[in-house]
Amino acid sequence: MIRLFESKDIPELQAIHQRHFEKNFQFPNFSDTHKFIGAFVATDEFNKIIAFCGLQLMPEAVCITDMSRPVKERQEALLKLQHTLAFCAQKYGFRQINCFPQTTTAWERHLKKLGWKDLGNSLYLEVGD
Repeated sequence: MIRLFESKDIPELQAIHQRHFEKNFQFPNFSDTHKFIGAFVATDEFNKIIAFCGLQLMPEAVCITDMSRPVKERQEALLKLQHTLAFCAQKYGFRQINCFPQTTTAWERHLKKLGWKDLGNSLYLEVGD
């Protein structure tokens, strides 16, 4: 059965997380309800949780850079924009910003030098037009 997530589910989800995912990712802060636009659990016939899925809002940095400009100029501009985005994200209670570089690995290496961390493989699902 699929039902809405309730705060009473947290202890059971914490136990599942601790058994299977503690080394992979931090347990979500479900008190940040403005970050979830949907949270559900799948349960068995005894109301034991099989799985949880939530649709969490995630700030993504979308950047368009004039690659014909000098590298140093682009780096300085990106650093200033990065600080601005960080301020904005923190203002709305987010603790991280995601970015999915679509260009050269050299630019990705530069982002890492500015403090961006490797997220690993990322997947997306198209759900509309």
